[in-house]
Amino acid sequence: MNAVMRTQLDHFVLRKQHLTDETRSDDIIETVRDMGGLHATSPRTPYLSLFSRMNNFTKGKLYEELYVKRNLGKIRCMRKTVHIVPKEILSTAFAATRKTAEPASEQYSKFLGISHEQYEETSRKILRILRGRGMTTKEIREALETALNVSPIVNLMCDKGLCARAPLQGQGRWTLHFRQRSSDKGARASQTIVKKSGAPLTCRESLAAPEKR
Repeated sequence: MNAVMRTQLDHFVLRKQHLTDETRSDDIIETVRDMGGLHATSPRTPYLSLFSRMNNFTKGKLYEELYVKRNLGKIRCMRKTVHIVPKEILSTAFAATRKTAEPASEQYSKFLGISHEQYEETSRKILRILRGRGMTTKEIREALETALNVSPIVNLMCDKGLCARAPLQGQGRWTLHFRQRSSDKGARASQTIVKKSGAPLTCRESLAAPEKR
């Protein structure tokens, strides 16, 4: 590859990634799609990524697309790390990476002393006690009357498609919420917030339609 071709390739990548002045975007969905998803293992990373690529970006705009309009979703996928991707490729990203993400989560759960039998039994109980209410992981453990570490169990439930990531209401911190999938493949799901701190919150959410407030 000669120097001219390398320079052209570099410029192409920079433009595609919206990293040049003339390609800065006003559309979050377009930007996330062109990037192939936002790396989001660290809560700050997606905001920094969009800030460097968009005009007049504010953190409220990403929150709106994730949790109000439901145009974006947050899952563990590529490289077994958390990413934000457009909702139209959520199922594809999940299916394509599940065989790598889920075993890693299972191994981590076993490393922390959770057996397969404990996961199966406890996850079923967690599904039952979360119906109609939100609970912190501490409250879940107390409700189960167990000394078992439920955090890796909830984490594995997430990587199996039962949980997704959501912020604490009114705060910029991240936590988990439980999703009970409906029998309708089209999409509405009853979701219960599982928060690490703060008051429990129960809500109805859907990736198929904007949230009604």
